[in-house]
Amino acid sequence: MNMPSAVTGSEGAQCRISDASGRARVSIGVPVFNGARYLEDCLDSLVAQRYADLEILISDNASTDRTSIICHAYCKRDPRIRYYRQQRNIGAAANYNFLVRQATGEFFKWAAHDDVCTPDFVARCVAALEASPTAVLAFGRAGFIDDGGAPLHGYDVPIRWSNHEAAFDRLREQLAIPGAALQHMCTRQFGVLRRDALLRTSLIRSHPASDLVLMVELALLGGLVEVEERLFFVRLHESSSLRANQSATDVARWYDPRSGDRYPLRWTRVLTGYGAAVLSSSLSRRERVGGLLLIARWLTVDENWRIIGGELKRRLLGLVHQYHPSRAVQRS
Repeated sequence: MNMPSAVTGSEGAQCRISDASGRARVSIGVPVFNGARYLEDCLDSLVAQRYADLEILISDNASTDRTSIICHAYCKRDPRIRYYRQQRNIGAAANYNFLVRQATGEFFKWAAHDDVCTPDFVARCVAALEASPTAVLAFGRAGFIDDGGAPLHGYDVPIRWSNHEAAFDRLREQLAIPGAALQHMCTRQFGVLRRDALLRTSLIRSHPASDLVLMVELALLGGLVEVEERLFFVRLHESSSLRANQSATDVARWYDPRSGDRYPLRWTRVLTGYGAAVLSSSLSRRERVGGLLLIARWLTVDENWRIIGGELKRRLLGLVHQYHPSRAVQRS
């Protein structure tokens, strides 16, 4: 087996063993930052996939723990693995999107570094996409595990989903999912996607809850097929991104370090993302108007309008607080 070589570029360092079989059909992207504690479990589940025609891309977001050591070891072990190391922390959103652009496969899957897939995950999802040529995403049901891998109950609340043929019907169904269900995690984005369709979306935007906008964009492009089988396990632990970043500002900086200390406009940006997705879609003019009305109705669900109003108020108060001292100096 050839030893991996490291290439340094503007986007980071790459460790790769050449694969004589050529381009893989499925690309799996693993974004990671300081994930040494759980990364091996994730990678073991990916290299054990029964669907062999795949490549595994790892993007290390400038980790300071043993992540790079683990990744180099797996590079030596499996020629399907490519490892990139970012020279600085570029934020979770950019790290996720970097992997999509590095992929070469017809299909693409994100794999969180602390989650675990069953051996049939890729095969079952690819088969579902092959059986539904107009579908853009196939996803399985998720289970939940704790820090040590023991099963957790009460989190795997199923989200009702029907694979409607019409884009407008898929949009309506997506916007009707209640917030309580969404809070049990948007696991569908970790299914297998058609990469050409994914590249027609805005990918992961640099703000919290941007995965909801991605789901709307995908629903407008094609069907979303559910494989009625538990195919992967989400790990809930204290160092996960949602638990380690306790404040709204911390979560926003996890997505994009450039967001600074400004109060994040999470649901405001979801609202504008929904609107942009509808207006830029291939829906007819009448359906676009109907889509905007669906978004208006979404504002009343769980009082989203009130939440957005609160965000805008907090941002405005922050700006006033920021500039008030300078005004006070000018007056004195």
